[in-house]
Amino acid sequence: AEIGIRIGVYPTRDETAARQECRAILAAYLNVPTYAALHESLGRGETLAQIREAWEAGDRREAVNRVPPEWADAFFAIGPPEACRERIQQFVEKGVTLPILSIMTRESDPARVLAALGPA
Repeated sequence: AEIGIRIGVYPTRDETAARQECRAILAAYLNVPTYAALHESLGRGETLAQIREAWEAGDRREAVNRVPPEWADAFFAIGPPEACRERIQQFVEKGVTLPILSIMTRESDPARVLAALGPA
């Protein structure tokens, strides 16, 4: 049986901006009831409640700020292409047999970004 997981991959040299964008994605994602329930079961309930409180008050900026910065690296592969390849490999080493890559980029040539993620 295959073990598949969608991995957000953000190859970039501007890791600070990428992490902030990923935190914004997480703020929205973690407010979807199904995903929130999953992450509550994983022990993230207290932090999720803080994020949800800001989100439900309409303060999206504060909701993003309440997403711990380290969560961006836990959920995404961020950084130069070689660092992204290493992060994807970590998922494989933990048993993922079908990594499904969701490539995120602000580059003007996505094909170049995809090629840079290929084997070294």
